[in-house]
Amino acid sequence: MRWAGSIAALMICVLFGKSKAAVLDIRYTIMHGFALDIRWLAAEMEYRPRDIKDMVRKLPQGPAAVFWQEFMLNIPSASSAERAWEIAAKTCGDFDVLSAQELALITEAGRSIGIMNAEDSAKMLKHWGEQAEKLAEELKVQSKSKGAVYQKLGLLGGLAAMLLIV
Repeated sequence: MRWAGSIAALMICVLFGKSKAAVLDIRYTIMHGFALDIRWLAAEMEYRPRDIKDMVRKLPQGPAAVFWQEFMLNIPSASSAERAWEIAAKTCGDFDVLSAQELALITEAGRSIGIMNAEDSAKMLKHWGEQAEKLAEELKVQSKSKGAVYQKLGLLGGLAAMLLIV
């Protein structure tokens, strides 16, 4: 019976370490996908300006697709596209894993749409796309280093729990 408990403790600790590492990977994927989408929108605004809804509909499906769907759902009821963006950033379930800094960047990026002309909006979106990409690269580095640490700590913690139980 002790062996079964010790093996269960080991598995739980290992899975905990893997889940912590997976969260870092998910954060990187979301921020990288968001950066790509923002750059795509900026290019569309710069070269083929039209309604934001039309541009978002043409976005390639990526890791931030749920955010864009929330954004599109909020446009009719929100007072502006900027407000719809802010609501989508707060209510998007996929963004629950993001840090406050990452959410703030996403929210700030939305403030550059609908206020200025298309050229200025495109410049601002490019800027926010670059910022999101920098943050994504930091997350990639963290994912590799901290992710490995989480997995090792999970295994070591599991082995320690296994020894204590047996």
